[in-house]
Formats: sequence, C-alpha cells, structure tokens
Amino acid sequence: MIVSIFYGYIKDRYVSSSTLIYKTNDKLYVFDPGADRRIGLYLKKQKLNIAILTHNHIDHLYNIKLLPRKTNIVSNGYVFKENQFFKYNYPHFILPLFYYAHSGEDIAFYFKEEKLLFAGDLFWWIDQPPRNWLNIEDPYAISNKLLKKARKQILESYDIDVIIPGHGKPLFLSH
Repeated sequence: MIVSIFYGYIKDRYVSSSTLIYKTNDKLYVFDPGADRRIGLYLKKQKLNIAILTHNHIDHLYNIKLLPRKTNIVSNGYVFKENQFFKYNYPHFILPLFYYAHSGEDIAFYFKEEKLLFAGDLFWWIDQPPRNWLNIEDPYAISNKLLKKARKQILESYDIDVIIPGHGKPLFLSH
C-alpha cells in the first residue's frame, strides 16, 4: 500500500523529484528519494529495504546518502550489493515501463491496484498540470518525439486514474 507521496517541485534554484513510499507485508520501498533535505531526514528514520530510481538525475537520487545503510538501491533494472550488480526482479505490485526518452535510462512505474503512474520525468511541470500536458515539451529530454510517443503508448495501454509527475502536482484523469 502507498504510505506517503511527496510532490516534487522546481522553485528558483531548488529542485526535488516526487517521492513515493510503498509498504508490503515485509518490505518498505521508496521510489525516487529526491533532493529535498526534509524528505531525506524523514527517510533516514524509516526502516527502508529498497530504493528504486526512475532515472539517475541528482534531483531524483540526492537523498540516497541519507538512507539507512542496508537499503538496496535499484537503478535501471539492477541492484548493487556486495560490490556487484545483479538483475533486479521488480515486485508484483508494480510494472516497470522503460521508455528511454528523458535521460536515456528512464522508467515509469505503474501501480496496478492503485491505477497510479509514478511517472519520473515522463511527465513533469512547474506547479499545476498545464492544459497541453500530453504534448508538453521537455527541454532536457534526449528526444521529445520519443517522449511523446512513450506517453501516448503508456496512456493507451494501462488503466491510469492518477499520474504523479517527476515534479509538480498530480494529474487526476477522468475516463
């Protein structure tokens, strides 16, 4: 179940990604620990097992340094432990959606039961979702053409009620 969601922001020189905390019977996960120190200090107090990244930009992973030492870090389908990389098998409650258009190593996560898309930077905006949210350009994307194609494909393929963008407030979809 989803325990907490912190919405990412872009304010002046300060940037932090959205962060989601998910709990199962035996594990506590954080998705994109972000860069906001207050969130980092909150995460430091949690008994986290696994941190999963949407991509390796500093505004999404800076707080890794504050996570408990035993937290496994998962990036682009691999977990690093005991000085080695291992293929990571994502848990049953999420579906990783690889799209490689923003940074070249991008994953959005679809939470099936919640019908929620934790989008990483597949979608992001300064504050509120803009009217043209589906076609908004990403000035940092390696390919806006691929990004728009991935957005369309994901929205057509999955039953999504809410999008948590990499930055900004959520978008609630009406079907």
